[in-house]
Amino acid sequence: MAQAPESMVKSLKKAGENVYERLAELPLWEEYYEEIKGGIADLKNLGKGEGGAHSAAMFLRHFTNYPWAHIDIAGTAFATSPSHYTPKGGTGVGVRLTLEFLRQQING
Repeated sequence: MAQAPESMVKSLKKAGENVYERLAELPLWEEYYEEIKGGIADLKNLGKGEGGAHSAAMFLRHFTNYPWAHIDIAGTAFATSPSHYTPKGGTGVGVRLTLEFLRQQING
């Protein structure tokens, strides 16, 4: 999910393809904002149990106009068995993606 220029989103996706940490863009539909409206405060930092990443992204979107991308790594940060190029245990997912994205930004 992102609130950033399409060029940045495309660069992130390209970086993901290059390092085999492929990205699937999730939408930021306005309905998700309803899930973080608070009963006591204006907003709460948790939505429903389903779609927690959407709630987090909408919370972030509310407080900044700065371009950002939310890369949800929670489900892939730890592997119970080795797969492809990741070992069992901590995978480091997102590190290769971030480094490749930064390399692209520096090298144009």
